[in-house]
Amino acid sequence: MIFRFLMLYTCMCSLFSETYDVSITLENKVIGNIDDRLFGQFLEHVHKAEGGPEAAIDPKTKKMRPAVMQKIKDMQIPIIRFPGGGLVEAPHYRWTHMIDGAYDRDEHARPVTVKKDGNTRSYYFGLDEFLKMCEEHNSEPILVVKCADVARGYVPANEIIEQASSMIAYCNAPVDADLPDNILRWAKLRAANGRVKPYAVKLWQIGNEFTWVAAHRMEKTGMSKEQVSDAYVDAVVKIYNALVKVDKNIELIVENNMEEPGMDFKVTDKIAEALGDKIHYITTHKYFSWGIKVLQKNGKDIGFNDFTPKDYWYAATSAPGTDERGMAYFQKVELDKAKEHGYKMAITEWNWNSWWSLKNLPEDSPKPFDEPMWAKGVAAGSMLHGFMRASHHISIATQSMLVGTGWDIRAIDVKNGNCAYHPSGQITTLYGKHHGDKRYAWRAESDIPTYNQVFTLGQLPANPKVAYLDLIVSANADHVYLHIINRDFDKDCKLRVNSDALLPISQGQAEIFSLSGEFDGGRKLQEAGKEIATVTHAHQQRQGGNWNFIVPAKTVQVIKIKRN
Repeated sequence: MIFRFLMLYTCMCSLFSETYDVSITLENKVIGNIDDRLFGQFLEHVHKAEGGPEAAIDPKTKKMRPAVMQKIKDMQIPIIRFPGGGLVEAPHYRWTHMIDGAYDRDEHARPVTVKKDGNTRSYYFGLDEFLKMCEEHNSEPILVVKCADVARGYVPANEIIEQASSMIAYCNAPVDADLPDNILRWAKLRAANGRVKPYAVKLWQIGNEFTWVAAHRMEKTGMSKEQVSDAYVDAVVKIYNALVKVDKNIELIVENNMEEPGMDFKVTDKIAEALGDKIHYITTHKYFSWGIKVLQKNGKDIGFNDFTPKDYWYAATSAPGTDERGMAYFQKVELDKAKEHGYKMAITEWNWNSWWSLKNLPEDSPKPFDEPMWAKGVAAGSMLHGFMRASHHISIATQSMLVGTGWDIRAIDVKNGNCAYHPSGQITTLYGKHHGDKRYAWRAESDIPTYNQVFTLGQLPANPKVAYLDLIVSANADHVYLHIINRDFDKDCKLRVNSDALLPISQGQAEIFSLSGEFDGGRKLQEAGKEIATVTHAHQQRQGGNWNFIVPAKTVQVIKIKRN
């Protein structure tokens, strides 16, 4: 009797609740691979306004707080980039700041005083600490070496090239390697610091965001775009040669950010001509919407009388680009150039990071509201969907920033002693833990509802067709996964799935992982050191016929269905 009452109650609720219907059929057709490393993170040492990993150091032990380290471990991160970022190309930064006993410093232990600007930086979470953490957590490391100074000449090129050689020797060279004494001594220092066995780091990135730190400045000296591009590629070749002399088994990542429209430095062709298949990955960095200087509706400047938090939700979560069905899609010049030469892509830094920096507010406009934190998390999910749809070309993506104090993009908030997950890191972690290695086709039995996104938020353009329900299907030998974003602000989605092509059985078991968050109370929770979003886990049994799921409004879901 009670059971019948509950069933009746559920049916009555569904009749009167706001919902929309979507019916799809899964197809037994592989349309791409999904590399585990799409769901990576970037652990960045940054400037003083954003504490990064140093903000998580216990002042007594000089080690990262155990609670923070446990959060990182629980994320099961497949690949982590370190240490920067902007730090790497800073003129006064040296990788040797991150180790003890460095030969090129007067002071031989951390913290380090950077003499040029007088700042003291601790670097207690340094190179050895990072690489040992990666081994313990089964995370693949990416290390980044300087490049810009070789091209722009702020520091003698030979000094920067030797820095690269010494860093890879410290990480990868055996203590008895056949190397010049000035390079081999760094491998011996690693042993003296307690690590005899080489770390054998495979992935090395040459430089960081050359466009911003060097290219535009070099143009201002009178150099043409072609001259700047030639100087960049020449620097890459010199650093490549230095690295492979120490370890010929590494894989190199080189950037082509500067191909982006409006920058137009044609470097990918030159890289391919100079190094060919010696380069393994091309990288670009993608951020939306950064500082929002322009707020428009239908191409006209507006103020906050004409823009609400709900409007922000629909704009932010819409994704920078969509396909013909309104699904998040990633298509960029940099990716096209990488594909042209047969290079795989690595998005070694990406995030949804926005803040109000408006120049066009009308005088009578109210002040900007705080950007809702959960919206930023789902926006990051939309970007991730775009990468997944390009996963036959994109192999690696590392989301910034893993640990931090100030930027809303941080995966783990450690501000004022906090230790809490933030939404963007939670979404990437959810997908990283639950996905297949193949992406499969699916078709909708009728058009999925879409909306016209009429707002321009800084870099984020208006978009005439955005699907309320964004869905990707992946699978492995054991499970089928539905990766779902319900962008609808108010309505749940009643999702009907015909899975017979991939699951030819009459009965089945599904696990449902739902990530949902506080829309308006996000910052209050953040300041209290609490988590804005939570994951719920439920099971559902299929008793013949189609699967029927409910995807709540403003929710990210992974539905995991057993195949046998």
